[in-house]
Amino acid sequence: MFKSNFLFILLFGVAFFEGHIYSQNLTVTYKTESTIDFTLEFDRLRDNNKTVLNQKMGQLTDQALAIADQSIYNLEILGNLSYFYLNEELQNEANDEMVNKLAQIFSNKGTFYQDVEKKIIIEKVSTGDALIAYDFDFYEWELTTETQDILGVTCYKATTYYEDKHPMTGAAIPREITVWYAPDLPAYFGPQGYGGLPGLILKKCQSGKCFVASKIVKESNEIIMPKGELLSREKYQQKLKDIKLGF
Repeated sequence: MFKSNFLFILLFGVAFFEGHIYSQNLTVTYKTESTIDFTLEFDRLRDNNKTVLNQKMGQLTDQALAIADQSIYNLEILGNLSYFYLNEELQNEANDEMVNKLAQIFSNKGTFYQDVEKKIIIEKVSTGDALIAYDFDFYEWELTTETQDILGVTCYKATTYYEDKHPMTGAAIPREITVWYAPDLPAYFGPQGYGGLPGLILKKCQSGKCFVASKIVKESNEIIMPKGELLSREKYQQKLKDIKLGF
C-alpha cells in the first residue's frame, strides 16, 4: 500500500533529479547513535570469558568503545558522485596506542563510492584494498508515509531487507535496514552506500546503531573513484573463503 501511495513521489523525484542532481555539491556529517549498551555487552563477555579478556584488555576495550561512539562520518557529494568515509580526527595522541587501534576497528565501517550515472556502488573494505561492486538498484525499498524531522527537514521512512552469506558456512545473515530520506534534498545518496531513494538519506539504522546527519554544508568537493579490480559480492565472499581454507 505504501509503495503505491508513494509511486508519484518516486517518479517525480527521478524526473526532478535528472535536472538538478548534477548541481549538488554538499558535505553531510553523520554522528552515530546506539540503542545498545556495548559496555554492558563487553562486561558480560568478560565475566564469561575471564581467561580470554583480562581486566586490562577490558579497560582498553571500554575506552575504545567510548571513542568509537563519538565517531563522525562524512558523505561528500559532487554531482552524480558521492564518497562516504570515517573522519579520523578523533584519534588522540594522549590515548594508548592500542585504544586508538581498537577504536579505529570499532568505528571503521568501510569506505563507499556511488556513481548515479554508471549506476554503481563501490565499497572499499576496511580490512584491505578489495573493491566490491554493487548495482545501484541492489536495494528494494519499501516506502512508508511515516515521517521524522532531522535538522529541520521532513524525512520519510523506508525499509529494505536482504541476506548476506557467511563466507565459510554459507548460512544466511539477515540485514534489516531502516532509513529516513528527505525529498526536499535532491540527491540519491546516503551513508554506507545506501541510496537510490527520492531524497538524501539523513538517517540509517541497523541492528540498534544509527548514522544520523548532524550537519549539511555546501562546499566544493573533489571525488576520485577508486581504480582496481571490482569484485562482485559473491566473488569477494568466495575469496574470503579461499583465504580461510588456505587456497
